[in-house]
Amino acid sequence: MIKIQTLGQKPKSVNISAEKSLLIAAWAYGLKENESIHRFPLFAFVQSHITNALEENLQGLIEKNPLNWTPVGKGNYKLTSFAFKQILDFGSPPNVILPKNIVYTFKRQIENSEISVTIDERYVVKEDNRLAKADVVVENIVRTTKDYIPTNRTSMPRKVFNWVLSGDEYYWTIDTKIEERISLEDIERFKDLDEEEVFPEGKEKFSVHKSKERNQKLVAIKKQKALLVNPNLPCEICKFSFKEQYGELGDKFIEAHHIFPISELTEATETKLEDLILVCSNCHKMMHRRRPWLVKEEIERLLK
Repeated sequence: MIKIQTLGQKPKSVNISAEKSLLIAAWAYGLKENESIHRFPLFAFVQSHITNALEENLQGLIEKNPLNWTPVGKGNYKLTSFAFKQILDFGSPPNVILPKNIVYTFKRQIENSEISVTIDERYVVKEDNRLAKADVVVENIVRTTKDYIPTNRTSMPRKVFNWVLSGDEYYWTIDTKIEERISLEDIERFKDLDEEEVFPEGKEKFSVHKSKERNQKLVAIKKQKALLVNPNLPCEICKFSFKEQYGELGDKFIEAHHIFPISELTEATETKLEDLILVCSNCHKMMHRRRPWLVKEEIERLLK
């Protein structure tokens, strides 16, 4: 199945029918039986990930396929029970969760300028990242490139978008923040106890406790992102890698250190990815050896 990206180029030719492309788009948005979606994000996924099909072609297809789609007004279509059963055959859920109100931008170069169209339940035309009138942009395209742009009744903004899609190369981005989907298996594999050392008054009595639950999903995302950069998953301080040292046994193993002590957190505290660092067991223990905790830069200086 197609891997969902947040940016890319014109998709390479694939042997997938337009009808199946729309079902793959429904799968990417996690549509359920009888759930509806606006046609723009549905089509934009096809145009970014599968094929550069024009909106009018996809529109004609979706309207002529009542077995899969039911129009519910204002450009929205409902996924039928028949279509949902087909999506179930696609297997695993997508690697990310795409919101239905997602915003895409498609871009194409014209000499020293960049023409872009942002899709947000309407077409927003820009030239060099500045809002522009679609009819003026069409005139500029024809004058500069000599490309033929049909004079049919299609709206001017759609004509600009069709021209972008017709190029040998175009680029696209998803402008909406999307949430990565982490499997229960990944969360379990990456689950670590974030230890906090406690030294009661006058004693070196050591205890390990967990006073608050940590966001295990966030830790899993942090580690998965680090794996994409370096599959050896080295410590951010000393660069030690459990995989390099222990082989398969150490594969994908690392500890997550929260830069803010557990005792300082409240229920309202929102942990961000930048609040976590990935460290080996030795560096993790040394950071906890003093109160207040040592920070990354202090451990790095000790290792010099």
